[in-house]
Amino acid sequence: MDQADLTKISSNDGATTVAPSYAYSRVKRIYDLILALAILMMSLPVLVPAVLLNTILTAGRPVFIQRRIGKSAEEFGLIKLRTMRRPKNDEYWSHRTDVDDTRVTFFGRVLRRLYIDELPQLINVISGQMSMIGPRPETLDTAQQISESHPRFVERNLVKPGITGVAQVFFRKPESDMDLWRRYYYDRIYITRGSIWFDLKITLRTIAMVLRYKGT
Repeated sequence: MDQADLTKISSNDGATTVAPSYAYSRVKRIYDLILALAILMMSLPVLVPAVLLNTILTAGRPVFIQRRIGKSAEEFGLIKLRTMRRPKNDEYWSHRTDVDDTRVTFFGRVLRRLYIDELPQLINVISGQMSMIGPRPETLDTAQQISESHPRFVERNLVKPGITGVAQVFFRKPESDMDLWRRYYYDRIYITRGSIWFDLKITLRTIAMVLRYKGT
């Protein structure tokens, strides 16, 4: 699709239009780069030891790359620090985790609690695959499954996925596919009303939630 096609998607329930003046603007890209680079530089004293400890304590690769759906439904490799043990034999794992998920390692729980496992996604932002603010990217299987019963779910691909967003700030951690679909309504707010001021607001709220350990 070209940019004109991406500004609007029609479905049985109507149409959603992106705020194109901001969604594709240099202002948003500059905001993403400045914020991502600043956070990455400040987090290096924590991130580097975390990578080393994750390698030593979990006896495996410290970084986990998972295929996710980005803007225009293009797949990309989302980068995170690995927080789970390695699968045994031919185990099939769902990408969704529970509060007491036994697959998560002890050190992985520490990384998740402090949100350190999310920091490598700043590289995705710098490379242009993600934005700081936007809908969270889903796996291809999840996106296809939800889109079969809720076609408007694909509208989340109108903009770049984000590290944080409206759904992360104002909705709970998803525990089912229905929760992921409900998040669409929060994401739609950002898709249709995105602006630099909206990004600043979500950024500040996310920082406050991280400091209080209440992120989703």
